Amino acid sequence: MKHFMLGLILIAVFSLTGCQPSARKHPTATLPMEQAPTMPPPTVSVPTPSAVRASVSFPSNLLKHEVKDAAQRQAVCNDGTPAVYYFKRGSGADAAHWIIFFQGGGWCSNGPSCVYRWNTQRDMMTSDGTPAIFPAGGIFSIASQVNPDFLNFTQVYIKYCSSDIYSGDSEQPVNGMTIQFRGHKIVEAILADLEDPAVIASPNLKDATQVLVGGSSAGSYGAASNIDWIAAQLTWAKVKGVLDSSWLPPLPNYGAGPREPMPGSADFYSYFSAVVDQSCAAANPSQPQICLSTLQLYPYLTTPVFVYAEQHDPTLSQIKGVTNPNDPAQAAYMNQYAASLRDSLKDVMAVFSPSAGIHTALTDDNFTAIKANGYDFQQILGNWYFGRSGPIRVIAGETP
Repeated sequence: MKHFMLGLILIAVFSLTGCQPSARKHPTATLPMEQAPTMPPPTVSVPTPSAVRASVSFPSNLLKHEVKDAAQRQAVCNDGTPAVYYFKRGSGADAAHWIIFFQGGGWCSNGPSCVYRWNTQRDMMTSDGTPAIFPAGGIFSIASQVNPDFLNFTQVYIKYCSSDIYSGDSEQPVNGMTIQFRGHKIVEAILADLEDPAVIASPNLKDATQVLVGGSSAGSYGAASNIDWIAAQLTWAKVKGVLDSSWLPPLPNYGAGPREPMPGSADFYSYFSAVVDQSCAAANPSQPQICLSTLQLYPYLTTPVFVYAEQHDPTLSQIKGVTNPNDPAQAAYMNQYAASLRDSLKDVMAVFSPSAGIHTALTDDNFTAIKANGYDFQQILGNWYFGRSGPIRVIAGETP
């Protein structure tokens, strides 16, 4: 781990100075982070959850677990440390009902962007320093006024540390260092551990009757890509999904757009040797990369999913190239973005699409705080999940 940290810092130095590393071995000491050299941002990408997170009231406290035999199973973070997830057993009849959540936090899809990510978002590439207890709100909250439907479910929160939207199965050299992209291996290993009574005592995932698979932002891309595979493994349970903030409308980029490969592009797919949804790939053999786009994958999913899509998402619109939504030209583009998004949702059965200008809402107070047409996310998701009477499709700007 020390050698990995040193190597990525040195990469940034050599990139800035134009020098080449010598063959001589370096000491293992590293510069303090405030002195560590960094590269200019290679792209406007999805920030870490901590950078955009709303307040979290009445959080549930989940306990840390490391993936068993992680190195042997290749279920490791970018730096080779073991993948981590957090777990809390449910109560009463709802203990057999599970939530499995994929944390978000952007990606890196080429050498320069991964160096920059290491220097600025290191906690997204390693499990070193992860806390023993993780507080999560929203759909994890223990308060009935915030989370009346899911508060007694068994909870799993997967820490994101593979930078590949949970799709990768590759390693990439970066100036002599090796970065692991093993997101799909991590998903496989965690699911197996949750079924293993030596890891999670019975009753465990083998005894689940319902499983809600969800994710926010990059985690939403990961949940979408993996959900049919997960449902195929959990044949004894009823599986559904909730996809929070990964629905990009089919609108041309504003200006130059992104400066690194994005989900849905061939370069993104090949960099990670991505594992994609099988039915989507079979239908698109010449362009399997599109199966990493939530919008393009959606028609091929056989597992029921609920979509959360913000019409003025400040983060996803950055991916499209918007840098200043107050600029008149960019504000006009954002109106087109919202109209295109609404149109792209016309065939989505279950959706909550507000126009609040907030990225992600599943695991914080935005779960109930954001309104659209008089409803909140929690209400509409609950109507859909439990088959209650009431709307399951709410789109701001549309007549119910």
